[in-house]
Amino acid sequence: MKKLKFGTRFNLGENRIISGAELYVLIFQICSLLPALYTLTAAVLMSVVTRYNPLSAMFDYGISALPRWEVLALSLAYRATAKELIAHFAILALALALGVASKKLFRGKAKTAVTWRVVFALLIAADLVVRLLPFGFNGAFGTAPAVAAFVVRLICLSLIVLDLWADRKNQDT
Repeated sequence: MKKLKFGTRFNLGENRIISGAELYVLIFQICSLLPALYTLTAAVLMSVVTRYNPLSAMFDYGISALPRWEVLALSLAYRATAKELIAHFAILALALALGVASKKLFRGKAKTAVTWRVVFALLIAADLVVRLLPFGFNGAFGTAPAVAAFVVRLICLSLIVLDLWADRKNQDT
């Protein structure tokens, strides 16, 4: 079986080279960590909750950059349990699961890797469309985080599309 070699590679230093899809997973994990930092700090310092500060801005930008379906599912979980910690640990668990699964998804057999890249590209594209629709939850954290999150998700989509484009170009040659 042929291993997939994507032409789009990003050098992160110390010979750590990853594909665009793997870089997407890294961005997703970073966005998932931002709300957790706020939650952990708020548990120790209650003054963090009482006013807007850099940690609350990190929360707003981080939660806004997560896929809309994930944030809605977390909201439903919070409403069902009335426990914020369950929602925040679910964010971290999903980020960890995607990180572990991405090794198999994106570095596996050629057909599997391409299929999963297409699936992720379609999910991100659908997420971008939902972000443009006038739903109340799209502006829950303000305009600046919503715009920044849209740009982040657009960059993520372009990373995966670049991978697919590089693979198509490698197959043609």
